[in-house]
Amino acid sequence: MDQQQLVTFERIVREGSFSRAARVLDVSQAAVSGRIQTLEAEIGGALFVRGGRRVTLTEAGETFLPYARRALAVLAEGTEAARGASGGQHGRVTVGAVDSIADGLLVPVVARYRASHPQVLLSVRTGHTPQILRELADGVVRLGLVTWGYVTGTVEVEVLARFREPLVAVVAPSHALARRASPSLEEMVAEGRPYHETVWGTPDDARIAPRSGRGWDEHELPYGMMRQLILRGIGAGFLPATLVAEDLAAGRLVALPLVDLAAPVRELALICHARAQPLPAAARDFVETVRAELASRRIG
Repeated sequence: MDQQQLVTFERIVREGSFSRAARVLDVSQAAVSGRIQTLEAEIGGALFVRGGRRVTLTEAGETFLPYARRALAVLAEGTEAARGASGGQHGRVTVGAVDSIADGLLVPVVARYRASHPQVLLSVRTGHTPQILRELADGVVRLGLVTWGYVTGTVEVEVLARFREPLVAVVAPSHALARRASPSLEEMVAEGRPYHETVWGTPDDARIAPRSGRGWDEHELPYGMMRQLILRGIGAGFLPATLVAEDLAAGRLVALPLVDLAAPVRELALICHARAQPLPAAARDFVETVRAELASRRIG
């Protein structure tokens, strides 16, 4: 049973005649009759009652008609989906991201991508960079947004974009540190109550950690939680610029200009496993969306 047989069967039903169906399909009437005979042989019974000026369906034909139409609709849908996949409008994109990127930069990226690719199934998994690298190697995710310091030297990784993002020392406006003109790092740690310490994988980690100690037992809280706590006036800490940009603009958070430490910068990368190339169109479009967002924010 093939698509031509189903198309011919459905067209005869619509036209009510083998001859008219042949004209519409631009084939000979013999070809139409041959297709239907082959189809009837596969089904095991006649589909049409022959005779008269207009053919009618047998009971078997009536039963088979909705299935034939459904099969043709599915084939048409599949063809459209395949064409859309080659154009990036269908398919699946799986992304692994460290949670500070997922809560920050990735939010506007996903918003942009969903607006332009509503039919693509987009999945985002969060984790630490080593976990994401393993998932790339295992094929669990196709793209990774990771901290570059933990990627250096990793084999079989292809870099699709590298960029630098400032880390901002922040507190709530109600926090006592917000009223200090230019506190030092030591003062931020001592007066943060608590100071939310974390390791960012930056060269500045080695400078910050010995001077800060560990201010809280809950070391390495999720960055979204750190932001929520600081918004509530609970503590101080460094957070990614993209995560707190709207809070700073709205006055919900205050940036601390530390007198003895310039804003640390972390290096990030959008990567894929080398064997994942060439990427499907939908994934390539996601990469371009990330690049566009970086350009709009002047992050490079």
